[in-house]
Amino acid sequence: MTNHSVSRFIPSDWGSFHCVDQWNDSKLLIILFHPYSKDAFFAQKVFSFLKNDAHLIAIDLPYHGQTKLQPTDITAKDFAQIITEIQAWYPEKTLVFAGHSFGARIACITAAGMQKGPAATVFYGPELGTTVYTKIFINKVAFTLLSPIGKILLKGNTLLKLAALLHRTRIIKPVAFQFLQLHQSHIEKAQLFHLWKLLAVSNKYLHEVRSNPSILGKARVWFGKNDQTTPIKKYKQSRWTVNVELVEGSHFTISPSAQESIKSFLAPLIDDEATTQSNG
Repeated sequence: MTNHSVSRFIPSDWGSFHCVDQWNDSKLLIILFHPYSKDAFFAQKVFSFLKNDAHLIAIDLPYHGQTKLQPTDITAKDFAQIITEIQAWYPEKTLVFAGHSFGARIACITAAGMQKGPAATVFYGPELGTTVYTKIFINKVAFTLLSPIGKILLKGNTLLKLAALLHRTRIIKPVAFQFLQLHQSHIEKAQLFHLWKLLAVSNKYLHEVRSNPSILGKARVWFGKNDQTTPIKKYKQSRWTVNVELVEGSHFTISPSAQESIKSFLAPLIDDEATTQSNG
């Protein structure tokens, strides 16, 4: 199958969404939702093992990469509108979601706003409100109470200095300190605050999808054995019921064996496409 990539921009009332469209003639269209602090190009690289079997479109999530948004409240319907526009480019294709880490949350928000969700969903190392940090900070009440303090901490290097102290005294884990470092180096502080606000009201969408996982179509979750950011035990302790598989790999690395497992999961959709083409 022919592959080529091109950047595309989707205008909206709240700004411009950027995506990387890696086209081929497959009837399977997979939308890639990248992790926090990463971008569409990162997702394209991580999921490149699917490029020969599917048409991949990786999107820059709000306040990431080349997506430029006005500070505003974005709802599930707004996310769904973006995906609906992408679908309109290729109406004959079967829609699949692939959410990695933080991207899994955005995939859920999107699916919750759609009249007809994806045919299938792949989650790798998903952040689905199951880790201690997201339980505390991705919460509407916590945002309301802590946002005045947050604005102060985001001035200068105050947040990073505080994080370094908490890390040295082992109050927070290394992974939390690393995320706070990313706040300083990869995301403008004003945008970080608006991202926090967006995520603070997103748990209601997670609850909706968790209560009705059919919204995600045929779905499965994978966790890497060496994933310390989103460990599988937290997921198993949650009320999520989507089937889960433990595989080799870490949070940001999908191992060859995990790649094969994901491809096997998607194989029926790919095979259906091949059958349709041969019958045509």
